[in-house]
Amino acid sequence: MASLLTRSALSPLQEENRQILAQQKPASQPDSHDEEVSPSPPNPVVQARHRRGGVSAEVYTEEDAVSYVRKVIPKDYKTMTALAKAISKNVLFAHLDDNERRGPAVPKLNSLPHGLTACFPGGGEAGLAVIQAEVEMPCLQKPVVRGRGGAGRSSVSGPPVRARSLGGQPHRCLCSPALAGSRWLHGSVHGRIITIIIITSIIITITVITIITIVITIITTITTIVITITTIFITITIIIITVITTITIITIIAITTIVITIITIFTIITITTITTIVITITTIFITITIIIITVITTITIITIIAITTIVITIITIFTIITITTITTIVITITTIFITITIIIITVITTITIITIITITIIAITTITTIVITIITIFITITIIIITVITTITIITIITITNIITIIITITIITTITIITITIFITIITIFITIFITTITIITTIITIVTITIITIVITIIIIIIIIIIIFLAL
Repeated sequence: MASLLTRSALSPLQEENRQILAQQKPASQPDSHDEEVSPSPPNPVVQARHRRGGVSAEVYTEEDAVSYVRKVIPKDYKTMTALAKAISKNVLFAHLDDNERRGPAVPKLNSLPHGLTACFPGGGEAGLAVIQAEVEMPCLQKPVVRGRGGAGRSSVSGPPVRARSLGGQPHRCLCSPALAGSRWLHGSVHGRIITIIIITSIIITITVITIITIVITIITTITTIVITITTIFITITIIIITVITTITIITIIAITTIVITIITIFTIITITTITTIVITITTIFITITIIIITVITTITIITIIAITTIVITIITIFTIITITTITTIVITITTIFITITIIIITVITTITIITIITITIIAITTITTIVITIITIFITITIIIITVITTITIITIITITNIITIIITITIITTITIITITIFITIITIFITIFITTITIITTIITIVTITIITIVITIIIIIIIIIIIFLAL
């Protein structure tokens, strides 16, 4: 720290100015500070000196800047001890440790042509000497002092100084001895600024975390509401589909029952009608057959009686021929039983005409009765067989119709049930897919929003940390 004060207090330019003043004003009072830090010559000579380079001193000339030669004046142990003691008693340096006291106070800065040089002289009565430069002093980001170096010297005070080169020449910012403790004043301000930045960062972080919590709560609430509404909608849809399916199945069963009843009634009516028609036709046929047989029998009897009468009146010889002829005719007309009767009649007729007539009448009557009885039995058996066959046919047709109807009904009901169940499952699958898709989209949105907010917060925190690090580095 002593070396820094030496560099600040006894800069080469100030030393040169002091020597010039010592030559021009020998009667002036010596500077106690210069004597304190300068080694005593073997034969000390008291000379009048006028301190230059102060805040209120005269400006430097261009000749001073051109003819400047840096001189280093070594200090002995006694001088260094005195400086350290004085520094330890100074209120500006009482809070510093050894490392901070040994560090540079305000460095000497060189800038390129038309460049900017920033010095941090602190505050208070500190001054800044600028050569070949235009100085703009900001206070709270507003310039309050503007000075121009060159032919003279501009003295400025305040926080950071920004110097701009003039004339395309490098310039140097030299701090006066009063700036020795300015860095530490600025350091205090720097600490306050860092504290403000940290507090602001904490407030921003808490605010952002609160906003994130509120946003996540809102998103979670909205998600819960959406899921509840979707669940209610799916439940209502399932209930509606179940009711519609039940009504459809009941309607199908009712329609199927009605159709089966109609088909059964129609089948019974049809079969009954057909059976009645068949029985009627059979009865008519049997009646016609009986009539034909009766007519044939009557004609046969009449013919036989007539032939018998003719045979009685004719000769026996012609009787056999006539009987043979009649027998031939009867054979062609009547059945086997009538032929036998005619043969018997012919035999009896050859014996006696009266016996033949009597036996013929009795035989014809008996044979006719037998034939009628046989035909009646045959017709009855035929009717019974036809009735049995018709009944079996009707029962078979009804059974087959019922079986076919039941099979068709079961097939229709099964098909409609399968289609209904498939539609129901498809609708449920669609709703479940929509529900899962909605939940996935909402979860994705929540994740994206959360990740975005966390990224923004992390970015803000990183930016704040970078700003703090840059500020600390400066």
